[in-house]
Amino acid sequence: VQVLSVDDNLNRAEELAREGAEYLAAYGLSMEPAALQGDPAERLLEAQGTADLLVLGAFGGGPVRRWLLGSTTEYALRGSQGPVLVVR
Repeated sequence: VQVLSVDDNLNRAEELAREGAEYLAAYGLSMEPAALQGDPAERLLEAQGTADLLVLGAFGGGPVRRWLLGSTTEYALRGSQGPVLVVR
């Protein structure tokens, strides 16, 4: 299982992936942290190619933010070639 973080700042993405893996390790789950730089929605779909399941966290940003920035979760749901689990 892999914890993947995507951010424009690769150092930040690496830090978040590492924190996510450490958090899950506290519950006895072994995860491999991974980080990518770039647009989250596009990079997640690229990385999904070898995954059995893509699990995304959904964060509400309100209608104005969604209109201005788009929705990573919605983009991933529409563009996914495999199963997606959205956790809120």
